[in-house]
Amino acid sequence: GDVHALDIDPVAAEVARANCAENGVEGRVSVATGLLDERYAGPYDLVVANISTDANIGLASQFARLAAPGGLLVLSGILDAHEGRVREAMEGAGFRWRDSAFERDWALLRFVRSG
Repeated sequence: GDVHALDIDPVAAEVARANCAENGVEGRVSVATGLLDERYAGPYDLVVANISTDANIGLASQFARLAAPGGLLVLSGILDAHEGRVREAMEGAGFRWRDSAFERDWALLRFVRSG
């Protein structure tokens, strides 16, 4: 399927475009610079974010709007000490925690959209 990628950093978005071209998927991946807003309507089967704890928590309602019922939400960029805060926020937004993975001080959390 198609992939919609978004980053607030124009340099990071350009690097993502170059990586897509290098891997031969530029026709299926659109990379934009900007903020997550109503232009992205979803629903998406998979939503992935690699941002800070506070940014993930702040976007909980947006993630819920974007993820299809039964869709997967994967969050990273989270210090392992903050895992509980993120779980609480996402569960409050309609996600069910699936599992977490850890590497050094970092956590990756997976959720399934309820409904």
